[in-house]
Amino acid sequence: MIITTSARQTFLLGKKTAKNVLQSRTNAPFVIGLSGDLGSGKTTFVKGFAAGLGIKENIISPTFLLVCRYPFAGGNLYHVDPYRLEAPAPALRSLGFLDTLQEDGAIIIIEWAERIKELLPSDTMWIELRHAGGDKREISV
Repeated sequence: MIITTSARQTFLLGKKTAKNVLQSRTNAPFVIGLSGDLGSGKTTFVKGFAAGLGIKENIISPTFLLVCRYPFAGGNLYHVDPYRLEAPAPALRSLGFLDTLQEDGAIIIIEWAERIKELLPSDTMWIELRHAGGDKREISV
């Protein structure tokens, strides 16, 4: 378990995680499932992760967009958020999400990933973020 005590530390952990993923991955798609309550730092972590990939764009929560795509030097980062969907798995299937899971070089990072667990590959990296009082977060990989 990793403990962060500020949003900046959570951002930097996301950035470090991206660098580790880049060093160890092949060209195969890489999926990260994030879970945690509202306000637990998931989007902040993703912003740091994107920065670690060299993405300069402003990263926004895709709560109303469902999926945001950000190109980076090694492929595409897909930021997914099925939180507001009543039936997320069928909706994402109909939008072609399963094709994204097959895209060479893609990194797919999903907030509220437990809502679509049945769609995700068995080698998904799971990260849980929990409030621990104030700005403190407990993060488990």
